[in-house]
Amino acid sequence: MKFTYSLKKYLYNDSGLTLIFVIMILVILSLIGLTLLSVTTSNVKMSSIERDYQGVFYIAEAGINYKLNEINSEIIASYISTSTVDDFFNTIESYFSVPSTLDTFESTFGNNPVVNITIIGSRVTPSNTATYTIISQGIIGSHTRTVETEIEVTWIPKTGMSISNDMAVFSNSTINLTGSATINGPAGINATTNNSITLDGGSAINGDIYVGPGAGSEVLNVPHWISVSDPIQLAEVRSFEMPDFPTIPTYLQHPNTQAGSYNVILNGSVRIDNSQANNYVLQLNNNIYAPEIKIASNYTLDINVGDTDKSIVVDHLNIINGHINIQGTGKLTIYVTDKITMGSGSTINNVTNPAEASVTVEKLNIYLKASAPAKTVTLAGSQKIYGSLYAENANILFTAGGGFQGHIVTGGTDVTINGGAAALVKMIYAPNAHVKLENGGNVIGSIIANSFTASGGTNVSYVSTEDENLPFFPIGGGSTPALEDLIQINTIKEK
Repeated sequence: MKFTYSLKKYLYNDSGLTLIFVIMILVILSLIGLTLLSVTTSNVKMSSIERDYQGVFYIAEAGINYKLNEINSEIIASYISTSTVDDFFNTIESYFSVPSTLDTFESTFGNNPVVNITIIGSRVTPSNTATYTIISQGIIGSHTRTVETEIEVTWIPKTGMSISNDMAVFSNSTINLTGSATINGPAGINATTNNSITLDGGSAINGDIYVGPGAGSEVLNVPHWISVSDPIQLAEVRSFEMPDFPTIPTYLQHPNTQAGSYNVILNGSVRIDNSQANNYVLQLNNNIYAPEIKIASNYTLDINVGDTDKSIVVDHLNIINGHINIQGTGKLTIYVTDKITMGSGSTINNVTNPAEASVTVEKLNIYLKASAPAKTVTLAGSQKIYGSLYAENANILFTAGGGFQGHIVTGGTDVTINGGAAALVKMIYAPNAHVKLENGGNVIGSIIANSFTASGGTNVSYVSTEDENLPFFPIGGGSTPALEDLIQINTIKEK
């Protein structure tokens, strides 16, 4: 009986049961928590992977869009600077052949995104159209994705812009010669009013004289001691339009670069104003933008364009006292958005071998963007430019021995050459300007002006440019087509 009682006592004793229940519940909750933690960790990991996977796609896509913006500028610049289909495609394919890397993105969760861009494809001659593929590989950490798009580039034959530069001087309104000023070659005007062509002193026109339709000798005001030919009527009034000034392209700055311990390129500006920078060679593998190119202390900057045409966009071409030489077989185009400063005996693209002068001049074209008020491009002393200049609205002053060899096109209202300045220009095309030669100023080539005066021993000697490919009036010149006519862009897709 006592054993049975003890057994019942243990069987019906429920003390400690609560503890067991609590332990069981804790175990169950722990299992649930571990399960939730595992699921959450897995989701976070999957989200991180998905984030990187999507991010690397967007980075690759951004690389394509960035490159397309560069290509658009390059194609417009190449179209402007070339005159044939072969030159056009050779220029852009040289640019396409250089791979590029973008690594300036913000860090993403400890990883620095990188994009590698290549362009493949080539034109099949003699086609005017070529298809290229832009391939952009985005990289974030260990993740990579590649996207691509096709572009179709088309050469549009240039329609031409006729320029009648068959005279030493052609003026829309008046020609006035005094002192011993001389025009050696034909001269003409559109005007039909009396005394529109005036000669006095010992001045002369050694060539045919052309006057407006229906006009005759009444246009001439010539004293009896000066002999001139009888005037010839023009068949029609000549009109002279300004060629389209190009859209300034957009380029990247050159990376910071040192010459010795000196920052020869800093924040994009080229600084040849330290002895360590003298004779620095700027190797142009791509077109660049520079806020300023500054040269001082009679130092020299060599620009190597290689074997293809290159371009520089610069706000201030500031040659206080120095020289720019062009190396390589390609041509250099400089777009100046603000101003050109030339001081002391500065030179650009100096001719070292007179026998190669014409070839040297053809290697440089300068565009100067319009400003308000209009600026003046001044060459004085022994300052010289060997190349061609298109000033959108700037005035031109060559004085005190300053020299220029090449073509000058300006929409400005005043062109003055005086004080022994020499312009072997081949052509001054200034249909809006009063062109004035004074005190020994000389021009070899032809002048097209709104009005023209010359005095004091000045001379214009005619040289024809009819067989030349004028830089700002290329064969088949005309207007620059719209961008969408030159390039078609297909959809971006993953490779």
